[in-house]
Amino acid sequence: MSESHYMELAEVWSKHATCKRASCGTILVLRNQVIGIGWNGSATGEKACIDVGCQLENNHCVRVIHSEVRAVADAARNGRETKGATAFLSQRPCQGCLSILAEAGIIKVFYSRDYHTRAHGEEYCSPDLMKLLQVEQLK
Repeated sequence: MSESHYMELAEVWSKHATCKRASCGTILVLRNQVIGIGWNGSATGEKACIDVGCQLENNHCVRVIHSEVRAVADAARNGRETKGATAFLSQRPCQGCLSILAEAGIIKVFYSRDYHTRAHGEEYCSPDLMKLLQVEQLK
């Protein structure tokens, strides 16, 4: 599959999001195989934002698990190696998720669109973290 096909899969999984503030999807790929999938939403067994509303702190919903975290957890739960993998995201990741992806050994991150504003993305571009990850927008 091509990069554009994996990005389309990330967009499909973003439709599973259970928080109306953002619909994000993530696909992890290693050696041309999908090893993890994720979408933003409440933890399994917890109430979803679409049912009970968002739980906001500092204008961020803390009820949700980000799609990147869910994708890494999915790979781990199924015993799949993530070292050397590529992540395809429907939206640009936050600093915390970039750190988690780097910790999981992911080396490339492709995203479809910026999250809310470009300024949001530029505020967390750590030069040290960027040495570990290739982050690029696919259009």
